[in-house]
Amino acid sequence: MHIITRKKEKEKPFTELSAGVNCTFEDLAEMNGLVEGNRIRCSSPAEKEMPRIIVDKEDHQIVQLYLKSKETGLVFANTTFVFYNCSVHKSCLSCVSSPYQYLDEEQHGCPQLLPADRILVPVNVVKPITLRAKNLPQPQSGQRGYECLLTIQGNEHRVPALRFNSSSVQCQNTSYFYDGMEMSSLPVELTVIWNGDFTIDNPTHNKVHLYKCDAQRGSCGLCLKADPLFGCVWCKGENRCTLKQHCPHPENQWLEHNGINSKCTHPRITKITPLRGPREGGTLVTIRGENLGLDFREIQGNVKVAEVDCTPIREGYIPAEQIVCEMGKAEKSQYTGNVQVCVGVGECRPEFMAKSSKYYYFVIPRIINLKPSRGPVSGGTIVNITGSHLDAGSNVSVMFKDQPCTYLRRGGQWLTCRTHASLHGYGNVSVSVSIDKAHLQKDLRFEYVEDPTITKIEPEWSIYSGHTAVTVTGTNLDIIQTPLIRAKYNNHETLNLCQVLSPTSMLCQAPELPISLARQQEVLEKPDEFGFKLDDVQSLMALNNTNFIYYPNPEFELLSVTGVLELKPGSPIIL
Repeated sequence: MHIITRKKEKEKPFTELSAGVNCTFEDLAEMNGLVEGNRIRCSSPAEKEMPRIIVDKEDHQIVQLYLKSKETGLVFANTTFVFYNCSVHKSCLSCVSSPYQYLDEEQHGCPQLLPADRILVPVNVVKPITLRAKNLPQPQSGQRGYECLLTIQGNEHRVPALRFNSSSVQCQNTSYFYDGMEMSSLPVELTVIWNGDFTIDNPTHNKVHLYKCDAQRGSCGLCLKADPLFGCVWCKGENRCTLKQHCPHPENQWLEHNGINSKCTHPRITKITPLRGPREGGTLVTIRGENLGLDFREIQGNVKVAEVDCTPIREGYIPAEQIVCEMGKAEKSQYTGNVQVCVGVGECRPEFMAKSSKYYYFVIPRIINLKPSRGPVSGGTIVNITGSHLDAGSNVSVMFKDQPCTYLRRGGQWLTCRTHASLHGYGNVSVSVSIDKAHLQKDLRFEYVEDPTITKIEPEWSIYSGHTAVTVTGTNLDIIQTPLIRAKYNNHETLNLCQVLSPTSMLCQAPELPISLARQQEVLEKPDEFGFKLDDVQSLMALNNTNFIYYPNPEFELLSVTGVLELKPGSPIIL
């Protein structure tokens, strides 16, 4: 192959290149160029001089071609040169899609599989797999025919295939299997091979989906909610999910999705959350179990909790497995009872009724006290509210006047929330708690007070590694729950916890200066930011009026050249 580089000034030949020209392909090869009037001819390097072209997802390598004067050794022109490697392409489609046009063939001429609906194959069932295609070549004399290659859990399974015509191929009758019962279906890579090693393109990545009816479907409801295309039925005589042909006849021995017999009997409740709630209602009760219907209409209006109607919520319903319902209001005489679910429309027959073994209780949540009762106006205080039955129900909200206090956690006798910045400035606000539709009333109040201030830091220095004792003077320091001293340097922040001594003072250990050991020299360093992280108070994060500086870490020299110092008893040791 040759490259021809033309000179822009066509009138003037390369008279100044009489000593010759070198063609240099970066650091790959250099050879003589041939000057022909106003043209220079370069030969491309031989194959042995070229490195193997391996580029992820690409098939070429771009290099710079330089023209050098032999007389001066200087580059006077350059251009890009592309080396490409056809053998990188393993499929017809990728080959003809390349901009380098390896084959004079359009994409639509490549042998290829056409898009297919999900190819479903039950395990241990002998059946063929028929695939639509186009441009399938007819094997000639001496050529091998077609094969299907399925890779199942890392193992290759080769199956003879039959070409019906240029647009259809069939993997012959075979059964397949995969290990484990954790997956109800397994997508498997499918490849069609012609003549031993030619892969038919699969541009839409058709896969075979192997499936097991009985995997993850141990109950009638789970079986019938399987994809109807699977053809799974619940075999009543054997109490298992299987293919119809594997269930004994007659038809009344099985249940199938949307069939005449499609209603699972003997629903069962396995779990109820929560088990306690307020009489006022509003609690979202989650009921887990088996055979809890296949359609929301089957359980709508058919759920009672402790003899109180519980209204199912469509968004929380998982066919056969889960019902979420909202509790109605209970009478004062109602105290406890089990959960009842009837599956079906109309009269409830015993075989479609489920009753829980555990009971649901109505309780009266109460709040008694809160601590702390004051915090900064900027918020960030963790408030602990004590009482009884505070873990009942499903939803909790805490209000400080008309502002929410973000709920964090709760137990039977306590719950915690985090205050927001006050919208009303300083002063007392009322505190209220709601659990579902129960509003807990108690004369609890929280006081927003002025944010802390810092008036003095002593001393205003430390060493790079920090931990120097620092006394901090200010106001309202005792309202902060988690006082932290901070330093920021080169976008790295370090923190140390402080100890509050009184409303006006606290003791801290200076934070380490986050500076690389390699940069530690005999120089002073000032942090980019120095301040305090006091709950949600932002004004003290970076103090503008501080001169806090860091000194290099102290270093001790050897006591002597040998490292041993001889002293008389009672003599001082000077470091």
